[in-house]
Amino acid sequence: MFSFNSYITEQNNLELLQDKLRSYGYNKLNMLQKTTIGIYVQKSDRELVLQDLSQKLNTEISMPVTGLKSSIGILDIMTGPFAGFKIMVKPDASKSLNTDQQETLHAYFIATKFNRPNTTYSQEDIEKYGSKDVRSKYSIKDLYDISSAGWIKSASIVADTIYSKYAGEKYLIVQRSKSKFVDNISSAFKRLNSLLSVKVNQDKWNPADIWAVSPDLINTDFSKMESLEDLNTWIDQKFQLKDLLPISLKQVKKNPKFEIKNHGVKKVPAKYEGYDLGKVAYTRSLEMNVYTNKARIVFRNFGRPENISGEISGKGAAGGKVGYGILTQFINQYVKGTFKLLVAKDIANKYTKNKDMFLLDLYKDIPKGMINQNFEDFKKEVKAKKNELTWVISKYQVTKLANALNSMSALNRNKLINKLISYAGSELDVSAVYIKISEG
Repeated sequence: MFSFNSYITEQNNLELLQDKLRSYGYNKLNMLQKTTIGIYVQKSDRELVLQDLSQKLNTEISMPVTGLKSSIGILDIMTGPFAGFKIMVKPDASKSLNTDQQETLHAYFIATKFNRPNTTYSQEDIEKYGSKDVRSKYSIKDLYDISSAGWIKSASIVADTIYSKYAGEKYLIVQRSKSKFVDNISSAFKRLNSLLSVKVNQDKWNPADIWAVSPDLINTDFSKMESLEDLNTWIDQKFQLKDLLPISLKQVKKNPKFEIKNHGVKKVPAKYEGYDLGKVAYTRSLEMNVYTNKARIVFRNFGRPENISGEISGKGAAGGKVGYGILTQFINQYVKGTFKLLVAKDIANKYTKNKDMFLLDLYKDIPKGMINQNFEDFKKEVKAKKNELTWVISKYQVTKLANALNSMSALNRNKLINKLISYAGSELDVSAVYIKISEG
């Protein structure tokens, strides 16, 4: 017979397991059955998350139990305080503001502020004074009720900030989900970008999420522009006249930071000053730090078993990131031969099949002077890590990156780090002027 005491123990263990999962960074949880917890992550991350939790909880991946559908399996915990519980990793389908909706919400608030400077940003104000000057597929009625207090506050702060700089101007606020202006300028960029020897991502050309456009410019014909430089010059000229504001948005909680990027500023090149594979020791962190006279670039994966990316920490570029794909593309411009990295999924599979062989190959690949530890101690420490799989993926990729840097000439290393810093801050030579508003 099921006892009250065993029920209390089971409930306590369930709460402890949920706390444990949250400590690993998995916060979207739901009880699917009495002893089965659902974790919701991006669909593409499910397989890696299963492997990650299998390592951390020392359990096996099995097929789903009856009545619980999943294409990739379930964790069935057999031993320890969480024995009897099951974990299913499911795709996150929760509803909240998507990126287009977040941007559009800000657009409505900005338009309202320009038409009614003393607005309280009530829904009535926005419908009356803002809606007619916004171009998006979303109406304010679509957004207001599902917007969290944080997004409402951000939109009002951003609107106040823009208005304080450009009060008295007249704009249409356009967002890509339904704007001929954005379609036309984006098409012009794609056509002119195709003429470049090295193509750039549109977001790194101009990361504007919304554009404040003088009504006189809304039907501009970009078809006669012959180069990206022509297009950038036109944007810069209209920006100086306050007729065109490309605006890049980040959620603002309290202190707005207003910056103008790529306009009349002479860049001082960064100079490469070396790297480490962990500030304390190779095995004590996930990261590689590349040092320059302007910024530190941290390469690692961020919390889960996924590909590395670079994050810039330094004046003028803090928070800027360089994704795995563009990182390898840039390295191949400056390294001898071809630079290739195993992706996270392939690293995980290779490591799982033969841990000792994988770790031996990794150990041999570590640049001279970057580790002061024999192989047996190295192997033991890695296998004991709670974030074992995440660490292995990150350290494998940053070690390959370190060897690529070592193989480059001094000139090419400097070229690479300047390109990475410029890319992260959307400040390449072919980038256009824009306004960045973020938390200060």
